[in-house]
Amino acid sequence: MDINPPNSNPLEPTNKRRLGTAEVHRPTELPPFPKYKPTRLSRYQNQYSPNLAIDVLHDIEAIACQWQDRLDQIHDQITALYHQGPIIEGWLESTPNSTHGNSSASSRTSYRLCRLNENGEVWSRPCPSEEVASMSLAIHRYQQLRQFLNQKHMLEERLSQLAQSLKSLHRQLGDGGMER
Repeated sequence: MDINPPNSNPLEPTNKRRLGTAEVHRPTELPPFPKYKPTRLSRYQNQYSPNLAIDVLHDIEAIACQWQDRLDQIHDQITALYHQGPIIEGWLESTPNSTHGNSSASSRTSYRLCRLNENGEVWSRPCPSEEVASMSLAIHRYQQLRQFLNQKHMLEERLSQLAQSLKSLHRQLGDGGMER
């Protein structure tokens, strides 16, 4: 028959000894263990929080919106450029005239509007001196148009690369086995 001493925990390990006909239970002393120091565990592995992914996505969204806004501005600038007047791809060349009797500078210089044709050969036609100013503006508009189109192409390429990267990431996340 087991008799537990008063105020003892029946689940504690005991050292049983018999005294006469009754058994007496004494708590067994456990060997000293090092004290447990709780380690600081982060809720998130490697100090990354779920908000980091959301923050990065918001940053990417902001960049993509800036690029889209810039594309809209470029479109408006190109439209305004076309409304300003003619746009001519080419350049002006001036050649001195061999006329000797006239002292006027404009009569001594002739102008030609030049450009490259489809075969890469130089094409030119005479440009009257009274049209030089308007031709110069038209050539300048073409140079601006080229700059805008280059910027537009660069932004479209960036947006395309971003879309491809995000599609690839989306596929990887979908293949990750995360059940929704």
